[in-house]
Amino acid sequence: MSRRLAVIIVVVIVVVAVVVVVVVVVVVVVVVVIQVVVVVVVVVVVVVVVVVVIVVVAVVKVVVVVVEVSKLHFMAILNADHEKPHCKKIIALVSFKTPHNFKAFTDINSCFHGV
Repeated sequence: MSRRLAVIIVVVIVVVAVVVVVVVVVVVVVVVVIQVVVVVVVVVVVVVVVVVVIVVVAVVKVVVVVVEVSKLHFMAILNADHEKPHCKKIIALVSFKTPHNFKAFTDINSCFHGV
């Protein structure tokens, strides 16, 4: 009888130990998966924020260029009757450092030449 009782106690202890190990492994896996998901979400959010900032900066630069082009066109038209329109062309040339320069220069130059 005591042998049977000892076997039952050993089996119960082994079953409980296996269940505890399985539960601990599952909890560790779940925690690791949650950490990985959090890291991925943080990385995605950071990338999205960086992309949005880059796009906003690019849009602001384009808007500034458009505003500058408008100012220079207006200045060119206002100053078209000056004695030395050549000086205004040089100012326009110095003011621009963007890929949109050529259109602005062409328009300003044609405005001065038309006078």
